[in-house]
Amino acid sequence: MQINEKQQETYWAGQRKRRHPSNPTVAAFAQPKLDFVLRHIALPPAPLILDVGCGNGYFTYYLQKLGRTIGLDYAAAMLRQNPVDYLLQGSALNLPYPDNAFDLSFCSNLLHHMADPIASIREMKRVSKQYVVISEPNRNNPAILALGLFKPEERESLRFTGPFLRSLAEQAGLTILTCRTMGFVTPNRMPRPVVKLVSRFNRPNPLGAYIVLAARCDE
Repeated sequence: MQINEKQQETYWAGQRKRRHPSNPTVAAFAQPKLDFVLRHIALPPAPLILDVGCGNGYFTYYLQKLGRTIGLDYAAAMLRQNPVDYLLQGSALNLPYPDNAFDLSFCSNLLHHMADPIASIREMKRVSKQYVVISEPNRNNPAILALGLFKPEERESLRFTGPFLRSLAEQAGLTILTCRTMGFVTPNRMPRPVVKLVSRFNRPNPLGAYIVLAARCDE
């Protein structure tokens, strides 16, 4: 499988309005993952956070509650939907920040859209003095598997499992603190009654819809 970069660019440029990050379904999607991560990392007081591939702010909105958060995304159409104050259009392959500028670099559902995911992780490591956190779809979840099979823009998600994401992070020079699959809530179209049902199963689960990895930026 190979990323069609033009296809990806066209797809994200044409995104229509999505749920606002404050929507309860989005909260049920994002907050349990951040709670899990915070059990494995120790952020300093008033941390500076970078959300790479921030999109319309599904995680940026909640990360800013932890500390000042800057959201960066390549697609202007997505940034226009992001309600966070500090936003920048840019590439995950060339982050416009000096080394060790942030306490935490974060990305969600970005790497399976990238032609060179390891290069993106290395950039996140470069600009972070402490931690890198990554969340990606888990191919072993039936809904994620179906999406990858039938939606061309999501095809590369078929490679992503916990061991695969761990391998990418290790190749980028990170020290893994935790890597688990978890959560069944999807943020865009899942009906509220279904959200209430599946939110009971947010704890780590081999068939969870997403992989959550936290790593340390050792020299």
